[in-house]
Amino acid sequence: MVHRRHCALIDDPDGPTGLVTTTDIEAAAAVRILAAHCQSVPDDLSLVTLGDSMLMELSQPPISAVRFSVAEDTRIAVDLLLDEISSAQPGCWQRIIPVALRHRHSTQSV
Repeated sequence: MVHRRHCALIDDPDGPTGLVTTTDIEAAAAVRILAAHCQSVPDDLSLVTLGDSMLMELSQPPISAVRFSVAEDTRIAVDLLLDEISSAQPGCWQRIIPVALRHRHSTQSV
């Protein structure tokens, strides 16, 4: 949902230069909202999303995405949960989740 404070940020000349969305739907909506405010990706705002669906490649412009494996992330989460269950002492478990940036045409250098 877009709130007035988001629109104020879009219209602010000193506002953000980039945006990271958590879903492809949010990324597609961001492109439309920016267009409604006479702004474009990446000329006025760089855009990156988490997850890399085909929609991101087909968007105009194609949107850069952080790629990750849901299957691998699930396996890691299950391993962490099983480690916690079997441990006599609760602890802080940490794993590095592999990701990759799929650079397309929705970002520019600042």
